[in-house]
Amino acid sequence: MAKDDAPDVIVFAKKDGRVGIKLFANDARFLEGSELFVRAKAPDDFLGFYDWLRSCDGAVIGVCLHPDGDTPFPAAINFLKLLDARSNADNIYLFFGESHNFFPGISDDADCCGNLLYHGSDGSIALTFYAPRARSLRRA
Repeated sequence: MAKDDAPDVIVFAKKDGRVGIKLFANDARFLEGSELFVRAKAPDDFLGFYDWLRSCDGAVIGVCLHPDGDTPFPAAINFLKLLDARSNADNIYLFFGESHNFFPGISDDADCCGNLLYHGSDGSIALTFYAPRARSLRRA
């Protein structure tokens, strides 16, 4: 990943099941509250393809990661699968709030790369992504 092509956002999957999102500063370690996150070493920035999950009005309410079968972080992927009952080996759903109703017609970005994995000192995980693109609503 080129330095000028750094990921834009970071998604936190807290050990207590909460998920959040914020802007990402390209650092090897950072604090989120009192928890220290440290970047895991990986051969590249590809963990799989991902889709930004949007409500019917186009608001981004989550992300769905479609993990690559050869991920160097199987324990992290297994942790993320536990956060939503719909998650399985092919789709990991991470929602940023109470709303889990997304509109499939505008939630099919198939973005890739920009994924850096961070392990938190309290057992949480953080992943980076390129920010979602603005999309117009498509009606079926």
